[in-house]
Amino acid sequence: MAHLFLCLLLLASVTPLYADVISRPVVSYTGENSADGIRVLAAFEQDDEADDGSPISGLSALAWDNDNRLLYAVSDRGWLHHLQLRFDSRSQLAEIERLASYQLRDLKGKPLEGKWRDAESAFVLHGDNGIRDDTLIVIGFERSPRIVRYRSDGFQRDRYSLPKQLSKKKKFHKPNDMFEAVAMHEKLGVVLIPQKPLKGREINALYSIKGAG
Repeated sequence: MAHLFLCLLLLASVTPLYADVISRPVVSYTGENSADGIRVLAAFEQDDEADDGSPISGLSALAWDNDNRLLYAVSDRGWLHHLQLRFDSRSQLAEIERLASYQLRDLKGKPLEGKWRDAESAFVLHGDNGIRDDTLIVIGFERSPRIVRYRSDGFQRDRYSLPKQLSKKKKFHKPNDMFEAVAMHEKLGVVLIPQKPLKGREINALYSIKGAG
């Protein structure tokens, strides 16, 4: 069975609930320093499948919900996972537990399939406003370029209107060269960047969806 190595920086303490343990520590990575000085505090080997058969491989983005103390993970197989971090008595990350998994769905409630399910990037909206359970997860997709807002149960809320140059597949070199990262900026609103420069450009650029928030 193939595995995914997931490295996380230790940020805060979380009280765990009962859940599937879907990871095992990889001690060989702990304490390693990268060239830019970032130190790995914990590393885990992730299972491909949860106890109930939900696929948890192909994770492509993580997003933190501070109000609900949850880490969301999206996959290029069209799944949204709710993860909880468990820390030991030394405040070291000890386990990653899966609380729930949901298939991403369209406005009609149908699970995403084929090219429509390739979720690549994500961030959380309303995840730090002091209100629980109002979280939305904004997800950027590849193969079919779009930025979509989802409820935490995987149902689509709505999608953002993209600039013309970002909404056409022919502007990208390959289907997997689309929205590699997406985030919320205090002044610029939703910002995103493709994996490679658009056709006709030599340098990659950060794009803003004006008025989005």
